[in-house]
Parts: sequence; structure tokens; C-alpha cells
Amino acid sequence: MAEEQLNQDLRLERGVPSRIERQVYQPEIEEKIPDSHVKSSHNISRVEAICVVCFAIILDIVSFVPGANDVGDLIANAVLIPWFFIRGIKFTTKRITSFGTAAIVEAIPFLSWAPMITINTVYCLYYSD
Repeated sequence: MAEEQLNQDLRLERGVPSRIERQVYQPEIEEKIPDSHVKSSHNISRVEAICVVCFAIILDIVSFVPGANDVGDLIANAVLIPWFFIRGIKFTTKRITSFGTAAIVEAIPFLSWAPMITINTVYCLYYSD
């Protein structure tokens, strides 16, 4: 009883109920949480994702140069795989298959023009579980 009275007095002094108090006493009112507080499951910001995709695009453009395709593929795997590990992205069967398929397609001379590094990076960032 005394604790309930104290809580009531504190709310009256403040004048504005806290977010938790509003949800408890007025459950029909939903509060929206700003997008800046919402974290993705991988903890990757949009800027970081854009930089990684731009890196993949640059490597795909460089791969049009004869002989640079193999080097670009090695650089992509040497940079992107550790980056995914550092950022906490687990390598599931889908992601391993995606990297393997991209490496095989990049190794075939007449298919190496396809932007597989970029497609693989976007797939690993956004579409695979």
C-alpha cells in the first residue's frame, strides 16, 4: 500500500509517465522505436554494407582485364571471408555453397564476365539465412 502510494506520488511529481508505465497502463497505445535503435541480426550498418558491395563491384570491374580475374577472385575471398567472420556472420551451408559456386563460375573463362563477386556479396549480406 505504501509502495503503491509512493509510486503514484513519483508519477505525479514527474508529470509524464515513463515508456514502461505507458505500456502497462495504456496497452492499446503502441510506441514506435526509432530505426536508429533497431539492430540487424548481423550488426552491419548500411554504410558498411554499401562499402563492401562497392568493393565487390570494383573487383568485378577489374576482372574484365585478362588475367586479373583469378587475382580478383583470390583478393575477394581473402578479404570478404575474414570480414564476414569478424562481423559475426556465420557460414551456413547456403553461404558456403554460394562462395563455392561463385569461385567455380569465376574460374570458367567464358562465364567469368558475370559479376559473381557482387552477386555473392549481396546474397550473403541480405538474402541467405
